[in-house]
Amino acid sequence: MRIKLNESKRLEFDIDTIGCSWDNLKGHLRFVFENIEYGFPVDFQDGKLVANLTPFENVISEKLNESIFENKEINASARLDIIANGNNYIVPWSDEVTVEVPVSVRIKNDKMKGIIEAAKGIKVDEPKITTVSTAEQNPIPFDKVLKSAKQEADKKAKEFTRQERKKEKTKLGSVLMGRE
Repeated sequence: MRIKLNESKRLEFDIDTIGCSWDNLKGHLRFVFENIEYGFPVDFQDGKLVANLTPFENVISEKLNESIFENKEINASARLDIIANGNNYIVPWSDEVTVEVPVSVRIKNDKMKGIIEAAKGIKVDEPKITTVSTAEQNPIPFDKVLKSAKQEADKKAKEFTRQERKKEKTKLGSVLMGRE
């Protein structure tokens, strides 16, 4: 069974009783996430057992909520516990349940709300990395921009090195001639 983290869920089980009346039944639907058990009371109505689950994101711990969001889903064991006549414990159903995160955008602060509202109608195509040459106003592929930037940086580095060597030679000449 798959349950979405943010949705309420109504589960119904058809049951039949022998040896006890409907009035003598009590039960819970239980889920175990990372060794923590969460229980939901059940109602017995017209031959059915009904469990109304609130959204798990409102019930489970914040740490578990974060774990589910990181992994996009989490598995839990589930079981139906029924106590009949006050002293008979029965588990008529148990299974593994996957709690999944539905695709959504969560607003973390109110400043982002306006930005997301404005972006609702925007369609995004596959991105291309380009830049615009200020001299020509034409798109240039990013790798060419990088190559030309590297060439310019290399040229400046060579010029700087040449000027430093020239200063050193001039200084060395002054020392050898006794000016310094």
